[in-house]
Amino acid sequence: MAMKKLILHRWIPVLAGIALTISSMSPTTAAFANDNACNEDNILTNSSFEEPIVTNGANWDIFGPTGFIPGWQADWRSDVPTVWNDFQRPAPQIELQNGVNGWTAKEGNQWTELDTDWVGPGGPLNGEPASIQLWQDITTVPGSNYEIRFWTSPRPGVGAADNTTETKWGDTILDTITENGTANANTVWTEHIYTAAAVGATTRLMFTDLGIANSLGGFVDKVSVARVCEPPTPEIPCDFGEQTGWYGEYFNYSRNHPDMNLNPSLWPDKTHGDPMGDVAPWTADWYTQPYFRFWQVDANLAFGGNFFPFDPPKDEEIDNGHDYHFGAHWTSKVTVPTDGDYDFTLRTDDDAWLYLDGELIADNSGIHPPVTINGTLALTTTPKILDIYFAERHVVQSHMYFAFTGDIQPQIVPYNRACPEPEPKDPPKVTLEKTGEYDQSNINSLGQITYELDWAITGEGSLDNVTITDPLPAGTQFVSASDGGTLETGDIVTWDLGPKSAGDFGTASFIVSLDAAFASAVVSTDQGLRKNSTPVIADRSHPENALGAPQSTGADFDAPGFPEDEWFYSLGFPTETKSASITLEFATPVFNGPGQDLRIFEVTYGPGTGYPMERITVEVSQDLATWIDLPGFVNRDGIVHLPADIPFIKYVRLTDASNVNLFEDTADGYDVDAVLALHPGVCEINNTATLTGGFQQTENTTIPVVANAEFLLTINQTACVPTVRIAKAGSYYSETNEITYTIDWSVGGKGTLYDIWVTDELPNGTTYVDGSASDPDAGGPLLPGALDGTTVEWFLDDQPAGASGTLTFQATVDSTEAWADRVASFRQGKRWNGTPVLAERSNPAKALGEAERNDTVNFVSLGFGEMVENTQYGELILEFDNYILNGAGADIEVVETSYGSPSDSAYPETVELFVSQNGSTWYSLGMGIQDEMFSFENGSTVLPWAKYVKLIDRSDKSEFSNSPETDGYDVDGVRAIYPGAEECSIDNTVLISGESTADELWQIVTPNIEAEATTTTEINPIACIPEEPQEPI
Repeated sequence: MAMKKLILHRWIPVLAGIALTISSMSPTTAAFANDNACNEDNILTNSSFEEPIVTNGANWDIFGPTGFIPGWQADWRSDVPTVWNDFQRPAPQIELQNGVNGWTAKEGNQWTELDTDWVGPGGPLNGEPASIQLWQDITTVPGSNYEIRFWTSPRPGVGAADNTTETKWGDTILDTITENGTANANTVWTEHIYTAAAVGATTRLMFTDLGIANSLGGFVDKVSVARVCEPPTPEIPCDFGEQTGWYGEYFNYSRNHPDMNLNPSLWPDKTHGDPMGDVAPWTADWYTQPYFRFWQVDANLAFGGNFFPFDPPKDEEIDNGHDYHFGAHWTSKVTVPTDGDYDFTLRTDDDAWLYLDGELIADNSGIHPPVTINGTLALTTTPKILDIYFAERHVVQSHMYFAFTGDIQPQIVPYNRACPEPEPKDPPKVTLEKTGEYDQSNINSLGQITYELDWAITGEGSLDNVTITDPLPAGTQFVSASDGGTLETGDIVTWDLGPKSAGDFGTASFIVSLDAAFASAVVSTDQGLRKNSTPVIADRSHPENALGAPQSTGADFDAPGFPEDEWFYSLGFPTETKSASITLEFATPVFNGPGQDLRIFEVTYGPGTGYPMERITVEVSQDLATWIDLPGFVNRDGIVHLPADIPFIKYVRLTDASNVNLFEDTADGYDVDAVLALHPGVCEINNTATLTGGFQQTENTTIPVVANAEFLLTINQTACVPTVRIAKAGSYYSETNEITYTIDWSVGGKGTLYDIWVTDELPNGTTYVDGSASDPDAGGPLLPGALDGTTVEWFLDDQPAGASGTLTFQATVDSTEAWADRVASFRQGKRWNGTPVLAERSNPAKALGEAERNDTVNFVSLGFGEMVENTQYGELILEFDNYILNGAGADIEVVETSYGSPSDSAYPETVELFVSQNGSTWYSLGMGIQDEMFSFENGSTVLPWAKYVKLIDRSDKSEFSNSPETDGYDVDGVRAIYPGAEECSIDNTVLISGESTADELWQIVTPNIEAEATTTTEINPIACIPEEPQEPI
């Protein structure tokens, strides 16, 4: 009978964690790997059981422990009894067979049966339990992998219950094999292949019969164990030079791989996920080490049909004339000249997956005839990585085609993901230095600052898109820039230098005008007339044209028509009613510095030398109150020097002094373009320039390279003085009726502020809390604040710029009156006997102010309450100047007078109390007998506050029948338990002042550098609510 060949190849779990290295051999060197290329020879002894030779005529025999066969040892299976049918079990026996019943071995002539025999051929026993364990101990290398191969066959004519074999490698069960030989007339051999690691220097390979112990069992033959040698470390292809195309790794599979050559009923078999796991986890092993064969660079992937990369001479298994069952993984980097979407076509038989930068773009998986996918890829000028995985899994045909279909073809270069990324390159170094100069010392000054930026690139490499940016310093206006510099959005001067390389250098510059150097506001004008007594034309009558930087250059004559509109202000000639003057203000003081101090720009159109001289007189002032005439005249453009006794000015007045007789009839006097302060009140200006460029550090990474240059330019050292700041806040605490004031101070600017005092006048209506002023330096040399009269004072001594601190003190809000202040209305009732209440008891003013609480006529009697023609009598309405606030518990106390202080039950004079916010809408707080406390919480509507109370006598006349002269409830006083201040809030101002000795002139000008802060503290939120209009009562 012909033998059927089956091969089972399994990877054993003991391999978990062992790293496998991909071998890479280019087909151009004819290198090709197979499963046995690096395996050692079989290290078993007597692997096909050919020794000893069976000579018994029965063609089988047993061999006991004294004559065990070479290499192998045995023992009875643990459940084999020691006595069977009165026979004592012998020592373990190994049975060899040689052509029994004409059966054939897998290799050579002999094999072993695992359910052996007790007595051998011709013995008296039959069917005795003889299952054994058969083993061989092998010298192994710990940690190395070994391939274990053997063949099994079921005993012909015997069922599966007798043909079960367990195989163990050390302590690991490789497999349990059950086969059925019932229908077999001859042996049917099946190969089993396993790979496992050795865990020690000696490893035991053991076969155990697990079938019924009855002398009939499974057969084993052709056993081999070979060490799997570690493959050499491959040379990973990384540098592809100038090659274009795809880096491809090719994998070959056995036709018996569980995912190959599937029955069509199982197609398309799309359940393995995708190889990069972008959409679904990958569960197959197709692109791993055991199957890798070679790598190569493919110029393109337009293989089309008949794609068989493993055909001879690289064949392993040939079916239908080709080596089917293989896979490939191609990778490339793709760039395009312009960012955009690029069309592609992918047509495969069988599986294919297309990825762009790891993202699955096209899924053509499954076993199927050629299927086409058309799509687009979003590509850029920056390289993107394309991966295509392919597998051919059946034996009908093979098709692989991928191509870009547009007119513009991307650039494709091979890329190996296993290669390390190149080390990032070091960028070149950039330097940027900035300098600046203000031209204040030049009598031809235009009030401008010139900045220069020196840049250089050193080291190695180049930068793209090199740009210098420099924001305009605060308080300046752009004039011009060199070398293509422009003013961009956000007032940023910008130079686009383009690409630059190491060794390049250069200088950029720009000019700004200083706002503070020029007159900034028009205080007043008194324009004169033209010589012909007509008004100056409108274009020359805009005084704001005299502000800011000049349009002219200070030359004797100016070019007409630039700009097209007039850019100056004409003073006109003075008349009896017109002074022909303009008064201008500077934003900061103009200091008396070395040399000249003011430069005045005038406009006279030229060219020519014969035009009469336009001139002015100049006056200066510090405060607009006192003016100083400067000697002489300014003719056209001119300069002015301040006298030595004038340390600074803030205002300048220009008055036309031209000789009108020298001019033509339409002449309009002196034309003012600008007034420049050569020593403005600006200490310094600071700003930072930045140079940036892009450096391509790796193929896919561009990093910014940046250099900054900060420059602090001193404009006027005289103006470099300290500044001071102060802020104040107040918090009112109703529980203590106190305000806590917090004062934050700081010194800025330049230098030191000397002899600093902080003074805070107590607000009206408050009282200082003794000892509450804080210690400025928490126990340091400075003394705590103290009260001087009504002023809280702190002495902070000398403090440098940058110093700051916090001061605090408390003040108590003076108590407000708690008793009713005025009578709003009074309608007195009668006595019990119907007669009027005595006059001495009828003055409602006795209910005002603090209650006397004694047995004198210190009260007003309400009389008994009653309604007469819809009018309530026995009623008193009182008004409070302050607020009656809703507090905790009782809110209003009513004090009543009953001589001798009888009990409530003995003398139950009763009153009902009402409250109102506006004197017209009332809410009852209930009734009380004699002295009583009332709460807002008892009202039908709970008010947060009230300004009025109404008392109505509710005494029961029947209770007073024995006293006919009784006159109802007697009101001594009404008190607000929680009085609220009439004022909503309290205002308070704190002052900080000090002296600067940075310059003597400055001390003369401003002996005190001061700042103040005012805070408003709310002490009664109710009073802050606008009152509703009050209706007449």
